Amino acid sequence: MLRGLFKKTSLKFFSLYLVFILGTGIIAAQKQDYQGKTKILLRDTWNLSALYSGLKEWEADFKLLENNYLQKMTTFKRKLNSASQIAVCLEFVEKMCRRMDKVFVYIHLKADLNQNDAHLQYLKERAVSLNQKVVAAMAFINPEILAKPKTVLDNYLRSKSLVKYQPYLQKIRQERAHILDEKQEELLAEFAEITTGSRDIYEKARLFDLQTPLLPNNDNLPVLLNNQRYLAALESKERSIRQKAFEAVYHPIAAMQHTFAATLTAEIKKNVFLARVRRYANTLEAALQSEGIPQSLYQNLRKSVSENLHLLSRSIQLRRKVLGLDKVQLYDMQVSLLPDFRRVPTFAEAKTLLREGLKPLGTVYREVMEEAFSSRWLDVYASADKVTGSYQWGAYDSHPYILLNYHQRWSDVLTLAHELGHGINDYYTKHNQSYFFSNLPVLHGEIAAITNELLLINHLITKAQTKQERAFFINVLVEFIQKTFFTQAMYAEFELIITQRSEKKRELSPAIYNGICKKLMAKYYGPSFAVDQLSLLWWSRLPHFYKGFYVAKYPMALAIANHIVDNLTSHSSSHRQAYQSKYLEFLKLGSSQDTAEALKKLNIELNSPQIYDHLLSKFHRLIKELEFLLEAEIVNQ
Repeated sequence: MLRGLFKKTSLKFFSLYLVFILGTGIIAAQKQDYQGKTKILLRDTWNLSALYSGLKEWEADFKLLENNYLQKMTTFKRKLNSASQIAVCLEFVEKMCRRMDKVFVYIHLKADLNQNDAHLQYLKERAVSLNQKVVAAMAFINPEILAKPKTVLDNYLRSKSLVKYQPYLQKIRQERAHILDEKQEELLAEFAEITTGSRDIYEKARLFDLQTPLLPNNDNLPVLLNNQRYLAALESKERSIRQKAFEAVYHPIAAMQHTFAATLTAEIKKNVFLARVRRYANTLEAALQSEGIPQSLYQNLRKSVSENLHLLSRSIQLRRKVLGLDKVQLYDMQVSLLPDFRRVPTFAEAKTLLREGLKPLGTVYREVMEEAFSSRWLDVYASADKVTGSYQWGAYDSHPYILLNYHQRWSDVLTLAHELGHGINDYYTKHNQSYFFSNLPVLHGEIAAITNELLLINHLITKAQTKQERAFFINVLVEFIQKTFFTQAMYAEFELIITQRSEKKRELSPAIYNGICKKLMAKYYGPSFAVDQLSLLWWSRLPHFYKGFYVAKYPMALAIANHIVDNLTSHSSSHRQAYQSKYLEFLKLGSSQDTAEALKKLNIELNSPQIYDHLLSKFHRLIKELEFLLEAEIVNQ
C-alpha cells in the first residue's frame, strides 16, 4: 500500500498516448523531524551510480536531450510514410525516452533524500519541464500513423521491420477512438504541465505550508509531531494520546480545507475534461479502460461491498468492545486490539521473515529478493529531510529502487513485503519486456505487492506457537483486509460521487466533501462508530485522489491476490508448483497484455460476479475466530 504517499514508478513510454506517466505517485506529504541515534550503514542506502555517477554526468544527459534529441525528433514529423520509416522513428523514440527516464528518476530519487536542498528541488523542476517538452515532441506519432488507410495499417502489422512494435500498433489501433488528431494531441501535450498543477499545488501545500503541530513530550517540552510520531501516537493504548495527536494534526488541515478542496476540485474537473476530450463515456471508463479493466470489476466491487458491510460493522463493534469504548472514533482505528506478543523485528529479522514467508514463490523469486538486499535496492531508515512513507521506482536501465522508513513496527514489515513485491515485479518485467511494454499497469503492480503481504501474514498465522500469537496475527490480517478492501472501497465511492457531480456540473466545496464523507463513514462503519467534524476531513489527507480512481484498484488487487495466494499455498504439491510457474510468468508481462487477459492464465476471470466472494468469506471466518479468541480471553492467559 502507499503508506500515505503516491508510490512512484518509472516514467515509461506509454504505448497508447505516447506520453510519459508520472508514476503512480508523488512527493512526500510532510517533512521529517528526525534525530538519528545510530549511524546508517552504506549497505542500507541506495546506490544511485546505476543511473549516474553524479550531477555532472546527469547534466550532460539533460543537455543532450534538450539540445539534440528534441531537435532530431522534429525531423520525423510528416515523414511516417512507410514501415521502415516508422521503425526508425520508434527506435529513436525509445532511445530518447530511456534517457529521459534516467534523467527524471535520478534527480527525483536524489531530491527525495534531501527535501531541503533547494538546488536539487530546482533541478527536479527542470526535469519536469524537460519531460513535458519530450511529451509534446512525440504527440504527432499516433495520429500520423492512424491517418493511414486500413489496408496500409494491415501491411504495417505484417511488416518484418515492425515485428518488434506489432503489439504497440495493435494497441493504438484498438484505441483509435480515443486518440485525437495531430493538432489536438500536440495541444494536449503542450498543456500537460498545466494539467498536473492541481497535484503540484497540493503537494507543496502539504509539504511546505501545512503547519506541523507541536505536542509536549514526557518532559513537557514541545516536539514536532512528524509522521513517525503521529503513527506511533495513533497506535498508543492511551486514548488521550491518540486523541491529542489526531486533533493536533487535523486542526491545521481544517484551517486549510478550502485550499485542499480547491486543488481536489481542480483535479476532478481535469479528469472529467480529459475523459470527454478523449471521447470516453465517463471518467471512470477512462481510468479503467487504459489498463484493460472491465467496468464490471468495479460494479461488482460496489455490489459486494454493499452486501457485506455488516461484516465491517461487526469488526468495528468488536473494536469498540475490546477497547472498552462507547463509540469508536477515527483516531481509535489504528491501535491494535492485542498487545505485541513479542519484540517487533529489526530490519535484519524482517528480511529473515520474508525469506520464510515467501517460500511459496520459489527459489528463483527469492534469489531476486536476495539481490535486492545485497545490491542496495533499498534506502531503509528515516533520516533528516528524507521523504516519509514508502515507494518503489526505477528507470528501465537501472535496478529498482525502494524507499522505506523502517521504524521497527509490524506495519513496516508488511511495507517491506509490499514494496519488494513491486520491485521484483519491476525487475522481472524489465528483464523480459522491451521498453515499450515495461510500464506496469497499476492493478497488475498492486496484485504483485499485495500477494507478498498476504503470503507473509498467512505464514505468520500458520507458524504461530501460541494462541496469543495466532490471535495477534489474525487481528493483523483482519485489519489489513478492513483497510485495504473496505476503507479503500469507501474512498473509491467518494471519488466516484464527486466525479459524477463534476460530470453533471454540480457544486464541489469543502462542505460538499465533508457531507459526503459523513454519509459514507456512517454507512461503512456502522452504529459503533462516531463521526465527528474533524474526521470528515480525511479526504484532504489522501494524495491518492490525484491519480484517478487509483484507490479502487486496492480492493480489486486484494481480492485477486487472495485467489493467487490460495493457489500457491493450498491444493496438491503439483498444483502449487504449476501455479507458481504461471504466476512468475504473470510477473514478467508488463503492459504487453491487458491485465484482464493476463489474469485468465491464472484462472481468474475479472468479469465474474463472484470475484470477491472468496475474500469476503475468509474475512467472515477470521472475524469469527478473532471474536472467539478474544471472548475466551486467551490473550491474558
